Amino acid sequence: MPYSGGVTDASSLGTADASSPYGASPSADGTHDDVEPARVPSLPCDPAFRLPAPRRGEGELAADAELRLGLHIKLAEQAMMSAKAEALRPFDLTVAQYGAMLSLYYVPGQSPSQLARAVAVTPQTMGATLDKLASKSLVTREPSKLHRKVLVVTLTPKGEKLLVKADAAARAVEERIGQAFSADERAQLRELLKRVSAALEESDPPVSAANTESDPDD
Repeated sequence: MPYSGGVTDASSLGTADASSPYGASPSADGTHDDVEPARVPSLPCDPAFRLPAPRRGEGELAADAELRLGLHIKLAEQAMMSAKAEALRPFDLTVAQYGAMLSLYYVPGQSPSQLARAVAVTPQTMGATLDKLASKSLVTREPSKLHRKVLVVTLTPKGEKLLVKADAAARAVEERIGQAFSADERAQLRELLKRVSAALEESDPPVSAANTESDPDD
């Protein structure tokens, strides 16, 4: 599930990611709150879990939808994105624009492709996002000193000031989520969401019904 509101892919930031305190946010003086994530014990899996096939009836629909974890994840994502979009509206920023700026605040001088991976959007979307930020003088794009054909993006002083203000509003949304859980529950939730991503990335692709049917020529 794309986060889209900040850095989501530490590996995309190269060697600089070791200094990026994910989970902390920039303050007006450029410092960050130290946050040490809790260690969560490994949780049991359920390889036998299966969902029922579609059935007729409103009650059946409600019951089966309750079992579909993907639906709950999607609804939570939509609620978070809606809240962040509303929080960022006074700053004339979209969630994608804010995410790119936040990533650049932590690690200046990223390429558009790095930013696209960090914010979990397509390169085309990031290109349009950077065009908009540049038109408002919030970022600059200059040729890399190592690869002249590659542009690197940096926040302008105006962009840094706006990001710090906007992040306070966006951070409040994240804090509302966190305050709904205990410290142990937050750690467990992070672990569970990581397992969702891992399950989708590592599992074999589902076998289609067409591939399971017998070939009439056999």
